[in-house]
Amino acid sequence: MKLLKRLELDAATCTGSAEQNFTFTPVSGSADVFTIDTRNANECLDVTARSKADGTPIIQYVCNHQTDQQFHRLAVSGAGYNLQAGSTSTSTSIVIARVMPMS
Repeated sequence: MKLLKRLELDAATCTGSAEQNFTFTPVSGSADVFTIDTRNANECLDVTARSKADGTPIIQYVCNHQTDQQFHRLAVSGAGYNLQAGSTSTSTSIVIARVMPMS
């Protein structure tokens, strides 16, 4: 029996280390929707229990390509964008991160 890791993400100062690198993979047939690979063996960002509640932990979990592992990229005024949990910009979802270009 394989134990599944459910590691909660944590905000930290950017260091450029391997654990802070992610791969964004477009979801086929969806504009600005991605799965986010944590660069660990077949693990993706995942919304715990597919919850849409504020404060829901985002975890690393085995990639399964379900909607709880899909994140919509929403442009914000100025530079950068928000990552919204959920596969559409109109779904009831939670914003998980504001991503800014590195300077």
